[in-house]
Amino acid sequence: MALQNRTLRLNCKGNFKSFVKAMNKNAALMEYLDTNDNRKDIPNENYARELQELFTLGVKDSNGAPNYTQEDVVQIARAFTGLGLRRQGRRVPASRTITTSRATSTAARRPSRTAVPR
Repeated sequence: MALQNRTLRLNCKGNFKSFVKAMNKNAALMEYLDTNDNRKDIPNENYARELQELFTLGVKDSNGAPNYTQEDVVQIARAFTGLGLRRQGRRVPASRTITTSRATSTAARRPSRTAVPR
């Protein structure tokens, strides 16, 4: 979480495109939103939806109209299939990623992770 906090602070006043790219590579966000479980045959829409709701568009505009469609979510999920985490140069299988309940207590002992295409 400290790395995510640092990423937010470093990018909060800079270029928005750079901010979104940095968040797309953030291991804490990827784990919390199950990006490691996003597969071609079963796209996980959780990350795609939260990316739009929390980091880019928001749910609705100032007039109350939706900012994105379900098809937008589906296409973003497709774009992120295959993106996963590596720990010390090895892929971390979806079944071996940390759960949110353990993330806080064990994060300090974990080696850093980086997002890479599978």
